Amino acid sequence: LIPGLIKQFEHAIKHSCRKNLTKAGFASVSGSFMRTGSVIFKKILMSSLREYLIGVKNASRGIGLMVTTQRNARLYVVATAAVVLAGLILPVQPLEWVGLALSTGLVWMAEAFNTAVEYHVDDTSPDYRSPAANVKDLAAGGVLLAALTALTVGFVVFSSALWRYLT
Repeated sequence: LIPGLIKQFEHAIKHSCRKNLTKAGFASVSGSFMRTGSVIFKKILMSSLREYLIGVKNASRGIGLMVTTQRNARLYVVATAAVVLAGLILPVQPLEWVGLALSTGLVWMAEAFNTAVEYHVDDTSPDYRSPAANVKDLAAGGVLLAALTALTVGFVVFSSALWRYLT
């Protein structure tokens, strides 16, 4: 897939470069210039892809760290599985799935940010001073607000889906 995309990009760039250089009066552009350009382009594309994949690997490691070290994150794994299972059993509409996905994602993001804040505060403020405690409490409050929002969305979606299922 990637080599095919690279070839398509190379072709588009070569065609575009030749066309624009010819318009600008550079009619005698050598083919070696174009080959060198495509090699450089391929290196840039592969480097960007490599960096992207490294970023995905690091992000996945962070999610794993969150799930293995945070009790609430393990609770969210169970809750997310329960939401998906209930959504598959009950007649949940597509737009309701969007609401469930967004609210569940909101809770996961809030927990990830809270975990990052906790790690940072624990690292920079080993003694539990008042400002450090306030920062951690604020981050935890954000998670609580996200969880309450998801609970509300889940109640609305599943109560209406249950009503449709029973009637």
